Amino acid sequence: MVIESDNGAGCNWHPKYFHTFKKELKKMAGKKRFLVAIDGSAESKSVVQYISRMLSPVETEIVLFHVLNKVPESYWDFGKGVEADVLSKKIKQQVEDHTTAIKAFMVDSKQLLMDANFREENTFVLIRDRITGIARDIIVEAQRGYDGLIMGVAGTGKMKGAAVGSVSTKIIGALSTIPICIVAGTPAGKNVMLALDGSAGSMRALDYTCSLLNGFKGKVILFHALRHVGYPDPATGQLSAFEELERVLWNDIRNMLKPTLTEAKQRLRKAGRQEDAVITKFVTGVSSRAGALIQEAENAGCNSIIVGRTGISQVEDFNIGRVANKVVQGARNQAVWIIP
Repeated sequence: MVIESDNGAGCNWHPKYFHTFKKELKKMAGKKRFLVAIDGSAESKSVVQYISRMLSPVETEIVLFHVLNKVPESYWDFGKGVEADVLSKKIKQQVEDHTTAIKAFMVDSKQLLMDANFREENTFVLIRDRITGIARDIIVEAQRGYDGLIMGVAGTGKMKGAAVGSVSTKIIGALSTIPICIVAGTPAGKNVMLALDGSAGSMRALDYTCSLLNGFKGKVILFHALRHVGYPDPATGQLSAFEELERVLWNDIRNMLKPTLTEAKQRLRKAGRQEDAVITKFVTGVSSRAGALIQEAENAGCNSIIVGRTGISQVEDFNIGRVANKVVQGARNQAVWIIP
């Protein structure tokens, strides 16, 4: 099903499509419903491929979403001095070609999910004309009852050399109420890495992981990393050695986390994970917790990293923690789930 705005007015869809969409959403109550924002790029295809391998085709409803720019973003660079007829003559065909290409991409993306046994009645294509901006329009739609937003890390508008595109950056910073999954590169592993530090945020991430992995066959790795203790040397950047203090602190924290890890394993088993499919990984002496998390995920063949939006060191003035932000910036061929 293709649902489009018929007049560029956002949610003012044609009544025929609107009522059908509402009826079918209501009928599928109880399933997890994901908004998948894609833009026709090769990276967007990787996003759909990741979904086809990661999520349950029976228990999941997918809305493939695209914000259609009827006017290229670059046109606005010229300001209001450009005559309307110039736009009409020069780019009309380009706009038509772009729209045709996007529609074809969305149909192909839906077919990819059908081929992975996702159900026709659970999979929708929603193309909406741009209203206020791509990031803002995605945020508005994502807040309409979805269980999560899934999108690529960059897309067609990525600036060369940038780790994360501007649209993704805006959305991560502004949308703090629902889970967000940012897919980087082509995730190919079979396991999941969950960052667990005992904070309320990480425990919410644990619960979300339990609900997400219905039918998932890989392993879940519960990960915690501790940095070196000490001040960096101004000349070399190396941390001063407090080996005895480190040993005491690391041992205390390890003991403090034991009940959390035990609880995590129990929740995952209740969610259907076999005991041998849940592994704990505790590393010490790292210079960067985010870097260690990414590296260990790569080593363990993880296609997904799941983190709480904020952890123990939560700062109220920021709605995303340092570790979560750095993991999104540093991940390459992994999907990063940020759980509020």
